[in-house]
Amino acid sequence: MFFRFCTKSTFWESRRSLKRGFTLIELLVVIAIIAILIGLLLPAVQKVREAAAFAQCKNNLKQIGLACMDYESARSFLPPGYLELPNDSPGWQNIFSYEETGLMVYILPFLEQGNISNQLTTPQNVQTPTQMPWWSVNPDFGLAYSKLKVAICPSSPFQQPSQAMYGIFVAEEVEINGYSSVEGGYFGAGSSYPFGLTNYIGCNGSRGRGWNGSGFDPYYQQYQGIFGNRSQTTIASITDGTSNTLMVGEALGGVSNGQFQFGLSWMGFGVGLTKFGLASYPNANWPQFSSAHAGGINFAFGDGSVRNLIAAGTTPNGGTPPGAPPASAGTNWYILQALGGMHDGIVNQSGTLGGN
Repeated sequence: MFFRFCTKSTFWESRRSLKRGFTLIELLVVIAIIAILIGLLLPAVQKVREAAAFAQCKNNLKQIGLACMDYESARSFLPPGYLELPNDSPGWQNIFSYEETGLMVYILPFLEQGNISNQLTTPQNVQTPTQMPWWSVNPDFGLAYSKLKVAICPSSPFQQPSQAMYGIFVAEEVEINGYSSVEGGYFGAGSSYPFGLTNYIGCNGSRGRGWNGSGFDPYYQQYQGIFGNRSQTTIASITDGTSNTLMVGEALGGVSNGQFQFGLSWMGFGVGLTKFGLASYPNANWPQFSSAHAGGINFAFGDGSVRNLIAAGTTPNGGTPPGAPPASAGTNWYILQALGGMHDGIVNQSGTLGGN
């Protein structure tokens, strides 16, 4: 018979070499714990990310507001909101036939975008209108594809023109067609025309200078904003005080049930109206001030400060008959109009809508 002997040390070495694995139950418990930890961590990460995006958005508005003030220092008046028909008696035959450049174009040099501004050939003289839309000349058309980081809110779900279902607005006219207040021209199919977008537009007040198709409407005229068609507003003319008057605010463009319908080009879209109230994602009309921030909509005021206003109660239900306030408009709607107007005589109201 053959016998094999092993020493004690060899026996213990053999035991030490044995390895014990996880049971299925232990593995499932570990996975469950990891899933719970991730579930607890994700909201915190998202909250930090949104806080960073919110701060970046406010910084963008700060830069844009200061750029408008720098323009005023250089030219003695604030930049125009946009260049369209040179008078307040609009005719359909001439609409969208002028320069059509928006607010952002005039402050490019003060946003460290002089390389773009210096190449533009579309006339930008407020006093001398020309029937030369920016999309009809080069290199302006190509330059409009430029992406400006300062013009985009990081919280916006829509960062690319290709996301727009219907197209990109490249021109607007506020005081036209009687009571409709605002018209827009757009290039269809966002992917075909990848214009640079903007989420920041100037405040036109309730409905510009209050033109209602046949004359100036006294009610809406009192809420005229800083920026308008060929406007040349001076700081001194903001009699409500710059700290009480909206200058530039956020805008998502046209959004319906979370679907991106229309984008706003920085080259051609200049102003929004307070008449329609404030909106939050997932719904917003294209001429509205709107935002994807959970807290509200950021605005740069005329003094350069940036504050956040809540949307609650600012949008009227039903129509807005000319010459009278909306019958169903709440108190916040009136406060918003006063904030948008630069010489309505109503001041110190921003705190009611948030103002942080």
